[in-house]
Amino acid sequence: MEAVARTLGKDEVLGRRTIGVLTFDTVFRDGDAVVFHLSGTHRAYFYSPDRRPGDSSPVWGPWYTFVSDPH
Repeated sequence: MEAVARTLGKDEVLGRRTIGVLTFDTVFRDGDAVVFHLSGTHRAYFYSPDRRPGDSSPVWGPWYTFVSDPH
């Protein structure tokens, strides 16, 4: 995942794909962060060495989990 985050282009959006054991609906940049949206959930992983996204908790290093609950 980190290799994907480091090499993803500015306007590049990756469709559904499996990286390791996790399947993501989309992978895209949000400013300096890269968002890995988990399939079938309201959860995502963020990679950002420069900022912590809102409403998140650190997993390790520059990685964060994010829960978007529409309810």
